[in-house]
Amino acid sequence: PGNRYSAMLRLGFSLGRNPVTHAPFMAQPGMAPGGAVAVRAFEDANGNHRFEPGETTLEGVEFDTGSLTARTGTDGVAVIGQLGDGKPVHLRLNAESLPDIALAPQRPGVEIVPRPGRIHVSEFAIDTLGEIEGTARFGESRQAVTGLVLLLVDSRGKPAARARTASGGVFLFEQLHPGEYRVQLEPGQAGRLGLRLATEPVVRIGADARLAKLDLQVLKAP
Repeated sequence: PGNRYSAMLRLGFSLGRNPVTHAPFMAQPGMAPGGAVAVRAFEDANGNHRFEPGETTLEGVEFDTGSLTARTGTDGVAVIGQLGDGKPVHLRLNAESLPDIALAPQRPGVEIVPRPGRIHVSEFAIDTLGEIEGTARFGESRQAVTGLVLLLVDSRGKPAARARTASGGVFLFEQLHPGEYRVQLEPGQAGRLGLRLATEPVVRIGADARLAKLDLQVLKAP
């Protein structure tokens, strides 16, 4: 009535300190009542599963909890808040968001238990995947063996990959994480055909090596 007017602007935000980068940050309100997670994605150059100075961090990698998502910044770090209190949350890395198809996380996800006022820290080491290619030839004749089923097992004896030799005895194992692998014949087929390998070679895929080559000698079983 008196031609007097007033306006009010209300601002709400949360302040925190990133435990990974040690830098302060500003976020939407409501982080303190529920837990949060700070996660870093990096290329694990030496294979020790820990981030060290000089290793490359990855920008734009997406993490999600099923209901919340965040992407890493230029420092390879993302923060997801408002995770609740005490109820386990599964944090997953979206492998499709990695910048190269030859990259893959050492673990697809991790389960955390959020607590109010606490920022959980999680490091996601990213491997450069390797390949093993080679040929399978029969005995001293060196004749190519086609249709032979090969198995790749890791250092713990667990199956890691499977391949079948093509024309010319050529085979390829793809998308292998760094580590030691042993090549074997598929037992069922080897038994039916009466075949064995002269040796079961062990191949090491290094953190910086993408391709290993291998020649297999196939023999008649005694």
